[in-house]
Amino acid sequence: MTARSDFYKAFVVAVLITDISVFSEVTMITMLSLVLGGIMILLGIFYAYRPSAFLGTLVVAIGGASSMQLASVLDVGAVLTAFIGLLLPVLLLTLHALGVESEEIGNMSMKARPALFALMFGGLCILSAPLVSASISIFMPTMAMRLSTISEVAIMLLATVAGTLYLTRRRPTKRIIEASQGGQEPAP
Repeated sequence: MTARSDFYKAFVVAVLITDISVFSEVTMITMLSLVLGGIMILLGIFYAYRPSAFLGTLVVAIGGASSMQLASVLDVGAVLTAFIGLLLPVLLLTLHALGVESEEIGNMSMKARPALFALMFGGLCILSAPLVSASISIFMPTMAMRLSTISEVAIMLLATVAGTLYLTRRRPTKRIIEASQGGQEPAP
């Protein structure tokens, strides 16, 4: 690894941890966990040691998640703040932590289509309760509806199960079918 790529990775880690700290309620314990997790990630990057980087990511995720206050998933602003302030930075930190020893293992790459399906599935599951509440208020404006926390969780679980069933019932792509008929492994 070159010094420039190490510096770039360290800069990205610092920006992501700053993003998490800006969107969370920063207490001393939260700041301590973010700083210690960031130091562990940086040490893992500089010494090409994946367990340290991944453990640091876990510490940062726990510290950030414990400081986010999300009372209801119907508050779309709070959900999007948690998504932008916690989920995306932790996802990018995890990708950095998994790619620390990339010279020995090979470059990690994400295919665009599965990543897009995963993001759409996660977004629809997270925003399913606000979407149901909004559609009920549009189609039945006289019905005043307040969803309890249990109802919100039930709607999210129903959306997760329905989305999982839909994604598992999809037909495999043509390339995988042709490869399985020819007796060879599909190309990545």
